[in-house]
Amino acid sequence: MSNKPKQCPFAHPIKSGSAIEPINSHFHGVCRDCGAQGPEADSFAEALEAWNARRDGDGKQ
Repeated sequence: MSNKPKQCPFAHPIKSGSAIEPINSHFHGVCRDCGAQGPEADSFAEALEAWNARRDGDGKQ
């Protein structure tokens, strides 16, 4: 499994990238371009897995 978050699943022209960020007492994946957020998780690793495990095509139009 990769230790880097995948790109945002939504199509947009800017490519600043995605990140796993701490928010209060949890973590989640977030797109730095459009603000899309993944599910909350208790750890960085769990949030990364959730962000990267989405189905191909999720969010694409």
